[in-house]
Amino acid sequence: MRSRVWGVPLSQLSLISLIPLLLWVLFRGTEPAHLRWPVFIHFYQKPLFFCVSFYFLLTVAWVQFFRRGWFSSRWVLYVLSLGEILYEFYTSVNERDFFRMSFSLGTLIGLAFFFYRWLEKKVWSASLNPGVHWYEGIPRGISHITASIEINQIWYTAQLKKIDHQGLFLFLQNDKASTFSNELQELVPFKIGYSSERIEGEGRSAAFFYDPQCPGYFGIGLQFLPKNLYHFSEYTGLVEKLKGSGLIGN
Repeated sequence: MRSRVWGVPLSQLSLISLIPLLLWVLFRGTEPAHLRWPVFIHFYQKPLFFCVSFYFLLTVAWVQFFRRGWFSSRWVLYVLSLGEILYEFYTSVNERDFFRMSFSLGTLIGLAFFFYRWLEKKVWSASLNPGVHWYEGIPRGISHITASIEINQIWYTAQLKKIDHQGLFLFLQNDKASTFSNELQELVPFKIGYSSERIEGEGRSAAFFYDPQCPGYFGIGLQFLPKNLYHFSEYTGLVEKLKGSGLIGN
């Protein structure tokens, strides 16, 4: 499977990936024993130098993994951050440093709710993650829903794989599937029909999915761009109706 993710800005991903490094510098990097100079002459005495180098490489690698749809790589950040905070909490209890203990807990709560919680919402959003696994074969769309998408001024029949209040993921067949990721325009018109309802809209391309095992079959994730408040209410109303019918999860 090959995925490309555009829906999260590179600057935001880079900031998220730096959290473990910032935690280490915050708790350990300011200690006098870790600030011996010069760095490049006595680098073997510099745990700070090694940690910064390691986390910098980790940052670059994680951002690339995420932008290729390897969302499970985010657990590396979670484990590193949690491990650092728990270690600081443990040492602060042993040293009876209650100020550092409370600060560690505060940092943990802040990360869980303001950074990683935001990342989790992005990971599970319909426009970025179609929820397709390698062992499923050709992805199957949601039944009883019709969909079409316009690419390069041509309308194609599509299958709706996933949808939420912020966007949707569509799969379609075309002989040029392997090259479509380089030809997609930023704004993509789409149509969705369910029962007697019809929704027309436009979305910003956020992700692209292509499986070499299924040639001619590919998917596009779109961030929904409402024209006005009524258009947004119309779209979200359809999403709620699909949830009520049990066709999509809550």
